[in-house]
Amino acid sequence: MTEQESHVPAGDYYSILLPCTPETFADFVSKLLGSAQTIERRFLGCFELVSQDIEHTFHLIQQRVSQQNAASLVEFKVKIIYEDNSSVLLNSLADFLHYTEVRPIASKGAHLTWVYLIRFQDKQAPEKQQIDLTFHAGHISSSDDVGLYPVVSTLRRGHIQFRIAHTARTWGVDLESLLAGHIASLLKDEPPLKRFIYRHSGKIGWIAGLVTFLSVTIGAYIAMGKFAAQQIEKARTVTALDVADKVNFVVERFAEGAWTQFNFLTSAIILGGVIGSIVLGTWVTSAADNRPPSFVLLSKKAEEDRKKEMKRRQRQWLIFCVSVATSIVAGVIANAVFALALRLFQ
Repeated sequence: MTEQESHVPAGDYYSILLPCTPETFADFVSKLLGSAQTIERRFLGCFELVSQDIEHTFHLIQQRVSQQNAASLVEFKVKIIYEDNSSVLLNSLADFLHYTEVRPIASKGAHLTWVYLIRFQDKQAPEKQQIDLTFHAGHISSSDDVGLYPVVSTLRRGHIQFRIAHTARTWGVDLESLLAGHIASLLKDEPPLKRFIYRHSGKIGWIAGLVTFLSVTIGAYIAMGKFAAQQIEKARTVTALDVADKVNFVVERFAEGAWTQFNFLTSAIILGGVIGSIVLGTWVTSAADNRPPSFVLLSKKAEEDRKKEMKRRQRQWLIFCVSVATSIVAGVIANAVFALALRLFQ
């Protein structure tokens, strides 16, 4: 023992045990600190994430990783993001399962992280592997640092994304397949008709407006033709009269201004049809854009918001049906007005 070591108390000796031999220590440190390959994927869709889903996902990953190689879970944490951009970081599954949010605030996102040390069969030293899984319910500020792609956090739709940082390609691909299948089971889908309506809301609104405009325009064209035929028929009834009576007939018809009044009424209805078709088209588009929302149900406020949103969507589907019916009825009413005008100007 040297003179310097003789002055160190016996209780101050420390040691660190590493899962590798001195010969593989350098390789272990380089793999631990070096940059790994990554696999990233993102899924857009509707989902409702509850705490049981996170627990099931944890056990799913843990079971797959433990079955394949000698693996040690170094870290697992869950970060919950709320609607005011505040967050809570929980450093274990037990902490997450026992955590209850007491604030009246809705959870909007969750970010899960696994860090493993795995010694693959063809390697002598364990290597660091990391899995990041993020759930976004949408409408999260881009300034929030949760997730893998902060720039997409302003998307209205819910989205799920993951990143696998690995040093073994086959291991990474296997985990990618596992996560992709699991995420697919979490995504919900709506009936084909509803899905078609909100995916093509713009086209449906444009068609509804066009149908209203064509109904008014075609009705005006037919009404003008019938009105002209009425006027010609009246003119034929005076062919047997003398010249003076014919002149009086022409003067009276001109004084009545039937053509001017009818043309004015027709122009007003067409103008109203143009404005109405634009308004109705916009209304139908807005009502048809009724995409299903996503929810991260990790707080009581989030569950309450879900109930309100489900009721709002039901009302919006009803409004969509009313808006489409209104666009059809508007054309019928316009044609009824033309028919009434023909009777008034007979």
